[in-house]
Amino acid sequence: MKVKDKRVLIVFNDFQELSKTSVKIFINLIDDIQFFCSIRGKLRKEQNQLLKKMMIISDPADEITDIKIPIIIFAGTLAFLIYLKIAMSLQGLVAYITLASIWFATIMARTLLWIAR
Repeated sequence: MKVKDKRVLIVFNDFQELSKTSVKIFINLIDDIQFFCSIRGKLRKEQNQLLKKMMIISDPADEITDIKIPIIIFAGTLAFLIYLKIAMSLQGLVAYITLASIWFATIMARTLLWIAR
């Protein structure tokens, strides 16, 4: 395929979905064409070879901000304050059963979150 004196732009989504054959063809044509693609997920060895030859342009405004940690800290603080309020207001066996149940639920939720990771 000769594309001399012409501008060719190939646009596609999901760079990680390229087949081995497509990657080999694109490696041979990388000097004559331009790619515009998105990358989501892990890349295979041959895809990394093509990616090394490409110029990567990314816009900092497109970056994703992960708010999971602040939300977990907020929820943990809120749960602690609720737990503390319950501990101060109840007495005897009711307090023991309620607080033990909350503690058990917290441990189970934390374990399930860890497993889901």
